[in-house]
Amino acid sequence: TEPTPQDRLCGPRQEREGVREGAPQTPDVPLGAAAQGAALLALAEAALSISIPGLFGGGRASPKAPELRSNKMAPTLKLTYFNINGGRAQPIRLCLAMGGVEFEDIRITGADLPEAKKTAPMGSFPTLEVDGKMFCQSAAMLRYCGKLTGMIPTDDIAALHCDQMLGAYDDIAAKIGPSLYEKDQDKKMAMRKELAETTLPTLLQYVENILQGNGYKYSAGDELTIGDLVLYAAFIWLAGGILEGIPKDIAYKYTKLVAIARAVDEHPRVVEWNEKTGYKSVIPPP
Repeated sequence: TEPTPQDRLCGPRQEREGVREGAPQTPDVPLGAAAQGAALLALAEAALSISIPGLFGGGRASPKAPELRSNKMAPTLKLTYFNINGGRAQPIRLCLAMGGVEFEDIRITGADLPEAKKTAPMGSFPTLEVDGKMFCQSAAMLRYCGKLTGMIPTDDIAALHCDQMLGAYDDIAAKIGPSLYEKDQDKKMAMRKELAETTLPTLLQYVENILQGNGYKYSAGDELTIGDLVLYAAFIWLAGGILEGIPKDIAYKYTKLVAIARAVDEHPRVVEWNEKTGYKSVIPPP
């Protein structure tokens, strides 16, 4: 809960009441006004561990408030996905890498699939094991990792913008998906033609319109968020040349989308991660 002004001055209620080990106790006997004032000032100084010039006689600055997770042990994370530098696990990998959160990057092949599926909650991937507990659904995992790394906006409207991009990624993937599983080559190429000429340009223009109109530097603010990571994943999928029948430059004309993809691609920790995993950038030069 949000601290009250009194909390900010004297610390949380249990600390004001002397529950915290070593905190000064309020006296049990009535005090005069002067004594009460002195006791409260002493309590406030002890609770805040500061000395205010001209009031308490010192010059020490108030320490920065600790992060919410500072008293929690970092979780043990194991992310399992296929051995590709892309797909639905890539935003999760990059989110953790950018946030400096250690995790085990488990990459499976077709031979590993039968055994790996035994522990996959819904028989699909990626999966994320958190302190021994297995989870599924890539969007849920990405949001969780975004909370760990601070890559989800705290402002509700900015967070809504962020979630829009997660949904946009799902829409793009849903449109491309059927062509991935079509075994008839002629039918597949017909599907890809429709994607390249109509479906994807329409979706990409919708995304570009949202990005251009939101007033932000990136998809949900002036700092990179998980919304930008899914846009990056979508862009490198389209530009990677792995979707036969879809031009690699299909997304190049959407300037805000390209700028966001480049910003992610050039982030120092993303550069480090891509070099470590052997990924070669497909972002067009400025």
